[in-house]
Order: sequence, then C-alpha cells, then structure tokens
Amino acid sequence: MDRLRDVLKTYWGYDDFRPSQREAVAAVMAQQDSLTVLPTGGGKSLCYQAPALLKEGMALVVSPLIALMKDQVDSLCAHGVSAACIHSALQPDEKRRIAGAIRRGEIKLLYLAPERLAQERFLSFLQQCSLSFVAIDEAHCISMWGHDFRPDYRVLGDLRKYFPQIGMHAFTATATPQVRRDIVRQLHLTDPCIAIGSFDRPNLFYRVEARIAQGVDQICAVADRYPGEAGIVYAIRRADVERLCVALRERGYDARPYHAGMADLLRRQNQDAFLRDEIRIIVATVAFGMGINKSNVRYVVHAALPKSLEHYQQESGRAGRDGLPAECVLLHHGRDYRLWENIIRASEEAGGDVALKKLKDMWNFCTAKNCRRIHILRYFGERTGRRRCDTCDVCLPQQALCDGTETSSVASPEEQETAGLFETLRELRRMLATERGIPPYQVFNDAVLWRFARQRPMSRSALRNTAGVGVQKARDYGKFFLHAIRTWVAAHPQSATTPPATVPSGIDTLILDLLQRGVSLQDTAEQLEQPLEYVGQLLQAWVADNGVTDPSSWIETSDFQQVQAAAYRANSWDADTVYSYVRGQVDFSTVAISLICLRNGEEKIK
Repeated sequence: MDRLRDVLKTYWGYDDFRPSQREAVAAVMAQQDSLTVLPTGGGKSLCYQAPALLKEGMALVVSPLIALMKDQVDSLCAHGVSAACIHSALQPDEKRRIAGAIRRGEIKLLYLAPERLAQERFLSFLQQCSLSFVAIDEAHCISMWGHDFRPDYRVLGDLRKYFPQIGMHAFTATATPQVRRDIVRQLHLTDPCIAIGSFDRPNLFYRVEARIAQGVDQICAVADRYPGEAGIVYAIRRADVERLCVALRERGYDARPYHAGMADLLRRQNQDAFLRDEIRIIVATVAFGMGINKSNVRYVVHAALPKSLEHYQQESGRAGRDGLPAECVLLHHGRDYRLWENIIRASEEAGGDVALKKLKDMWNFCTAKNCRRIHILRYFGERTGRRRCDTCDVCLPQQALCDGTETSSVASPEEQETAGLFETLRELRRMLATERGIPPYQVFNDAVLWRFARQRPMSRSALRNTAGVGVQKARDYGKFFLHAIRTWVAAHPQSATTPPATVPSGIDTLILDLLQRGVSLQDTAEQLEQPLEYVGQLLQAWVADNGVTDPSSWIETSDFQQVQAAAYRANSWDADTVYSYVRGQVDFSTVAISLICLRNGEEKIK
C-alpha cells in the first residue's frame, strides 16, 4: 500500500486513499476479481488507475461512451499518465499511432467501447500484448435489472476465455443488491472481492418539491442561490428542454439546451461551453452527463420526475463532485408519472415490468415523508442507524431551508478575503484553460483552488504539498498560481499566511517551543507577533512528523470530537472537505490538526 500511496501523491497529489477505496485497490493489486460500487464522485476511477501504474503491462478499461473515454484520457494525460482510447471517431492515422505505442509498451491504460471487444481481429491483437487487468466501468449496463441495460455489454462475459490469467474488475455507481449479483454472474467473476462503499454523498443537500406550473420560478430560485456557479437542469422530453431553456434565457440566465434531437455540432458546442465555464446552466435530457466529469457543478435540478432512483442517484450525483457543498432539487407532478408509464409501455425493449417497478419506487421517494438520504441508502441496500440526516428538506425545519444548509452566518473579513483570492485564482484558471483548449476543472478543481486561497502557498514545495497537486500539474501550472498568490499577498499584507521577509532567524523554533509547552495557537501567535495561520501550519507539520495523536494541548475536546464526527460523516480525511461541514463552528487550523492526529492514531493501530 505504501507504493500505491507514493503513486497517488506523485500523480494526483493526495496522501492516501479514502477508506472506501482501499479494499478495491487492494483487490486490483492482488489480481483478485472484484466488483466495486462507489457513488458518483466517490473516486471509482482511482481504484484502477493508480494500480495500473504499478502493475506490469497495460490495463484495459471498458467504457460505454466516447465522451467519457476522452474525458478520462485527457485527465490522465494532464496528470502525467500515459493513456489512450480507441473508438470509432478516430482517424486511421491516429489508430495506427496508438497501436504502435501499445506494441512498444508505452500505454498504461487503454480505454475501449464494449463493442470493440466483440471483434475477433482486435481480440487477437490484444492477446499479443502484455495486459495487467481489465476494468469495466459502468458495469451495471450488463444487467437487465439495472437502469441502463446495454446489450453490447453482454459480450464482456466472454473476456475470461480470451484472458484467463488476468484480473477482471467491475465498477459502478448505482447497483442494487440484485444488480450486483447479476454483474458477478454475467462477467463470470471468480471468487470476487465485493467492495461496497457508502451511497451517502454527505456534501449534497436533497430537496423535493411539488412542481408549480412549469417550475420555472422554482428553478430560478435555485440558480439565484448560486450566482455565477454551474448548474444542470434535467427534463424528460426534448420539447421540455427547449421550453425551459427559452424561459430561463428570457429571464436573463445564460442557459443552453442539450438533447439528442439537436445537430451533433450544436450539441457538442453547448456541452463544451458548459464544461469550459462559458455558460452557467445546461438544460438537458438524461442523455447529458454520463461522459461528464465536471467537478464544480453546484446544483442539479430535476424539473420533472426521474425514471428511477438509480437514474436520480446518478444524475443528482453530478453535483458537488469536488466534495464541496452542493444542492439537488427534484420537482415532480403526477403527470410525470403517467408520461413515464406511457413511454415504458410503448417501448419494445426488454425489462418493461422492471422499469415500471422502478418508476413506482421513484414516485414513492417523492411522496414519502421520511429522510431523503436514508430512503436512498435503504433502496441500495445500505443500512444505517440514523433516522435523520439534517441535510434534506424532510429533516430540517422550514426556516432553515433558505440556503440549503442547517446554519448560515455572515462571512468574516478573513473569509471574504479568502473568497476574493479564490475568484482571482478561478479567473487565472479560466485563462490557462482557454489557452490550452481544455475545461477549467482539468487545470485544478474548485477544491484545490479553495486550498490555495486558504493556505496561500508561497513556494513551489508548499504548493506541491497542497492536496490535489501532483508533480505534472505543479510543473505545468505551479509558476502561474504561485505568481498570482504572491501578487495577491503583497497587495494584502495583513492577510499573509507566511512570515514576512523580516522574520528573525529561529522564529520557527520559538513558535514550536511555545506550542510544545502547551501554549495555545492564539497565544503563541500573539506573543511572537506572527500570523495565526502560519503558527497553525507549523503545528500541523510538527504533529504529522511526530505522530501526535492527542491534540488536547491546543484544541478543545469538544472541537476535536466535532471534527472527528464530521470526518466520519464525510468519509474523508481531506481538511477542506471536512471544514465545509463545520464552517463557522471550528476554524480551519483546528480541523487540519485534528485530522492529522486522527490519521496518526489510525496508523498506530495498524
């Protein structure tokens, strides 16, 4: 696992895998067949991407959409990983170039559509290559009990006879217990490791409302809560998409449509404009999103009833993939149920009775009066002792629903300054992405920009130690962001988080001496006239280096316990993610120090 952590840090800039990823990663490394179920945004891709860099040979990754393959490959290349995809849209010269790179052993991950693995000639080519394992993404597509059955996936059941000596690993975000069993059976997985992460997305706030008229006022109310942020609005029919898009544009919102009835070029242009933050709202049918890894979507609105809870989980899960708070709003009306019922009955596809049962389950979710989150978890077979989540419209009193959070507070001057630096960095990111012709989130996602804004790294090493910054991205973008941060700090000297240039020699030693004697962070900063955040950074490094597990000398027990509870709830050790749950109650340094102590404690137990 240590070698895997090194790979994770080098290429992706993270110190460790999430608890829910570790079992899946271990199975891939051990060449044990596996089925991994993690929610959208839960880090499924890393479970096979990181091991692929340590194992001999090339990993095959099966993916259903060209857009999804291309997005994954572009992201991997941006992290310095050698990856490629072969699909029908490639020119012959490009296919030959990739084939040559495969023969020379230069490709570590090759993405393919399932139908290509039905071609005997291509399978013969692969049998001559050194393969490490096969990863099957969106594995629920192989099951007729799933919400997105694709007959092309059935050919994957034959892969075992062509590649009997390598591991087969299935990955999905939405699979009920019945679908999981079918995936294992259809793929002929041998004694598989079944790694089921929590379906809980604690950073998402769920809200369900009866739709009023066409729902335009309700959609606008959500968009107004997130000015300047990206959002997705889903509708059932193409005509509904066009109508809603026109209504939003008439009210001054920068929205564009996306559906299968549009010309390919226009549809692609609208998608690219959304990915590159050139527009803020995309109004779409369910055809939109499966190939999208845009991490900074702050809200998803279903303007009508989804077809199933699987669809809802996957589509709403496109909000908040960066781990920051986001909102999911579902508007429903009885007409939606009848419309879906007619569509399903008119369809000639297999599994109509299954689809009708799932539709009924979806309607029950909308009309039930129990916690939205727990309802979803139970549907997917996850049991929890909680009765409420405090992050949905059922669990919170009406007066607390104004902003989708349980509490709200006026931002402090420090938070306002941090937000100002974040906007500066976001504009820089947009410019860099435009120059390179890539979506902004492929430079750095919002979570990384918030870390820069809060921590304000002033050196290359400090920037490199920021979670989410790997070697390649530090090399490609580090100098630009360091220059922007230094320029901003120089213009706001009272906000500097690093010592001024005139800091006397040995000041770090004096700070640590006081801290080790149990002097609080605040008192240490005041006695030595140093920025509080800098004192906190020094303590974080010292606590990490010395394996400290008890922070009670500097942190109140109640604050430590609050951070611990938030970390377990978020299923994350990331300080920014956990801080988003205790913002306004516990300061960032307390969160960071507490998490380091918790991780030190976990390592000692191991």
